[in-house]
Amino acid sequence: MNGDVAAAVVDQTTASAEIASNLSQVSISTADVNRTLKTINTGASRAGESARAMLDASTKTESRASSVADAVHQFMKSMRAA
Repeated sequence: MNGDVAAAVVDQTTASAEIASNLSQVSISTADVNRTLKTINTGASRAGESARAMLDASTKTESRASSVADAVHQFMKSMRAA
């Protein structure tokens, strides 16, 4: 009987050590996932900023193109009238 108890204690100790090791690995993996998510978040924020800058540049370009088209139209109109 003492041998059975001793074997059970050894088994329990081994299982506890394995559980502790697994928890340590889970903690490390969770930290890795957290770092990866932060990197993704940073990249997404930068992409959003770039998209906003591109939209602003496009809007300004469209406005300038419209102004140039209006100026050309007025020039052509004055040339025809002359």
